[in-house]
Amino acid sequence: MKIYILHFAQMDSEGNLSIDCKKYSSIEDAKSAQTDLNNSFRELVSHNTGDIIFEEIGLFNRLAIKSSPAEIQSHIEEFEF
Repeated sequence: MKIYILHFAQMDSEGNLSIDCKKYSSIEDAKSAQTDLNNSFRELVSHNTGDIIFEEIGLFNRLAIKSSPAEIQSHIEEFEF
């Protein structure tokens, strides 16, 4: 059986950091949740006029505002047991 853990850390424009993780039973659900996180972050910082940086390497994502400390990083980890 496999489970997928979505780890994520988010920093707001004031430098406040929050870290969490959630468990999913399929990679599709985990990827969908990762996309939802990124979309929510975009809405949260939509007032910011700075350039948005998006980086994706495998199952790691980083979305940041160039002119601000605001960013979100997330990673999906697969476990089999």
